[in-house]
Amino acid sequence: MRSFTQRLLTLIALYLASTFVVSGEVEHPSTDKLSGYIEKHCRQNCVDPAVLRFGVEAVADELDVNPVVLLAIVKVESNFRIKAVNTKNGKSAGLMQIQVRWHLDKFRGKNHLDIMDNLRVGAMVYRDCAKKHNGNREKALLCYNGYQKNGMKTYVPKVLQAYKELEQMDLQFS
Repeated sequence: MRSFTQRLLTLIALYLASTFVVSGEVEHPSTDKLSGYIEKHCRQNCVDPAVLRFGVEAVADELDVNPVVLLAIVKVESNFRIKAVNTKNGKSAGLMQIQVRWHLDKFRGKNHLDIMDNLRVGAMVYRDCAKKHNGNREKALLCYNGYQKNGMKTYVPKVLQAYKELEQMDLQFS
């Protein structure tokens, strides 16, 4: 496990490298695949791939959750849009589309769209669902989705498809 400080320094280095490199000439291996995937699926208010990678890796490491599962949930829930908000059936917010009223106590701050806080809360919810269902990924995803009607027919297959696509990219999380 790498420390938070090591991860933060890596993120800063990635940001600085991307700032000083002419776009398209050199891609950083840790973000180029994810960046292309995000560009393919997100058109506006998209999360920065280096920030997403850092956040997912940090919370996955902290909470012992598969980082690729978290990315797949982000893809299906918000399509990588930072400011995604859904007011249908309550208010779900952010990359992981957290139902704020149900998980208000888990947030560290008041900004439910904060990338790190949103990822952390989403990872906590998924982890708790996975524990509840003895690691069964399909049931854990259905739980994450609030046991929505037709969740096994629609939501779970979408997340599993995104998981398969992301896993094939071999993003190499530490």
